[in-house]
Amino acid sequence: MVAVALLQVTAPGRSVRVNITMDEGLLARLDIAAARRGASRSGLLAKLVARGL
Repeated sequence: MVAVALLQVTAPGRSVRVNITMDEGLLARLDIAAARRGASRSGLLAKLVARGL
């Protein structure tokens, strides 16, 4: 018996620095959420944007 699995994998692109403006209260909420997840601000923001797109 032979089992074959095909997985679609998307390789991450190169990280680039961005400069954005947002409400300071929203930024505080982002920082709290990132800290709770053990993530960086940038990492959580990237994950949330990827989900939304």
